[in-house]
Amino acid sequence: MGRDIGCSRCAASPCATTRRADWASAAGADVVKCPARSGGVDFFWVALAPSHGMLPMDALPGYEIACPERPGHIGNGPGAEVPGRRSQAARVNWAVNNRRQLLRQVWEALEAGTRRLDHPFRTAALATAGDTHPHIRTVILREVLPDRRLLVCHTDLRSPKAAQIRRLSGVQWHFYHPAERVQILASARARLRHLDEAALAAWRQTPLPSRMSYLTRHAPGTVLRRPADAWPPSLHGREPDRDLTEPGHQHFALLECTVHTLEFLRLDREAHRRVRFVWSGKGWKSEWLTP
Repeated sequence: MGRDIGCSRCAASPCATTRRADWASAAGADVVKCPARSGGVDFFWVALAPSHGMLPMDALPGYEIACPERPGHIGNGPGAEVPGRRSQAARVNWAVNNRRQLLRQVWEALEAGTRRLDHPFRTAALATAGDTHPHIRTVILREVLPDRRLLVCHTDLRSPKAAQIRRLSGVQWHFYHPAERVQILASARARLRHLDEAALAAWRQTPLPSRMSYLTRHAPGTVLRRPADAWPPSLHGREPDRDLTEPGHQHFALLECTVHTLEFLRLDREAHRRVRFVWSGKGWKSEWLTP
């Protein structure tokens, strides 16, 4: 059972009927039903576990706000939001003239990307080296550990990305915040972790729908005759559950990237600012760059 979450504006009675649906409990989410609707079946996702951040209700197409007495009503549980309204990350007063403080702000901004689903740094471009040219794709930033200089994402062990990293571990992350007009480049050495304690712990926290991506019959990027051929016929039309998706762990890997160089660029009408931070082995050294 989920936690009881009261209805702050429901005239009928508090929305205290809570439960955890299978797809929600996988991510640690509270699902709420309003008892004011007789036989009500509409639910909304109130909050995700701290490690996953907050999910706006409009991210669940087909699900409505449960209380019929108050249009636009939301529960008073942590993280509840109105459909169509996305919270915005607080603006940062970038210390563009203080490099030590700026480095701290860069890591804090990257950490914010793992906590807020609407943060621009949650999705990043990750570049690897191919045989003849770079390969770039969008990834989800899953974890940031400043003390260890780590940026972490997930990948399929069968993917070209994984093969490229086995050949050459050097990668580069690209982050851009359009409202702040800030770009961050992070050059790093990547390490694949597969079937060890850290990888299995991350797999256990992966939402069930996301696990389905690791159940494809072929490696990512394989040419198909039709889209449905990606998954085995036995999975067609099936709702994901833990037993169904568990075999995917054999293809799941953590990609840990140890950052050795950071570049910060802020575009400003008066004067752009660009700084490079390089790990010396004992600490970060910094230098101004021409924008």
